Amino acid sequence: MGKTCLRAVIDHPDLELAGLYAYSDRKIGRDAGEIARRAPTGVIATNRIEDILALEADVVIHAPRIQFPYRHHNADMCRLLASGKNVITINGHGFPAYHGPAYAAEFERACARGNASLFSTGLNPGFVVEKIATAATGICLSLDSIQVQEVFDISGAPDHDYVFNVCGFGSDPDRFDLTGKGPVAELITGMYAEVLALLVNRLGMTLDRVEPDHSVLPAPADIQGRAGVVRAGGS
Repeated sequence: MGKTCLRAVIDHPDLELAGLYAYSDRKIGRDAGEIARRAPTGVIATNRIEDILALEADVVIHAPRIQFPYRHHNADMCRLLASGKNVITINGHGFPAYHGPAYAAEFERACARGNASLFSTGLNPGFVVEKIATAATGICLSLDSIQVQEVFDISGAPDHDYVFNVCGFGSDPDRFDLTGKGPVAELITGMYAEVLALLVNRLGMTLDRVEPDHSVLPAPADIQGRAGVVRAGGS
């Protein structure tokens, strides 16, 4: 997703790439064009956030790989906002108020200090719920329920750490922690609960609660993916 965003900036005639922060060590010191499979840009990837904070940039597209816990990137996002950079993020943070006033206040203070804005977007969570589902309710005379489903075929994902450690594929189903304290469950709930809360807010309703219901299923046979093999019986 980060590479797709990077290509969009490089290719757009009205946008200028000012800097590039990379979380992967193998990208540090490389030209942004090389990383995005484009012509050289002269912009070199760095892993020093201070380099990005010092830039005279209007907008930062924040597209890191999700990490545990859900609020893992909050501090960096607030530093960017406080430095005067508007932040567009693709990893949750669509409705911080869901997590309580104190949680949302961190972003509000950073935005006020830098006179900046925070915008969360994406497909789902994001566009499908916030735009399509919300607009679709406008043509309904009555509304009993809204169901939105995301299906992600992760077999094509190349990052072993992301597939097996972050998403938890290949884990022992009997030992997979599906409680709110389990890292994967906490991360997914944190992201999608905000989407539900935002939808309720857009509909002018009051959210009673979010009830997570996580489950895993064992693989019926070995599943070969780009990142590795999920063995039969693994989640």
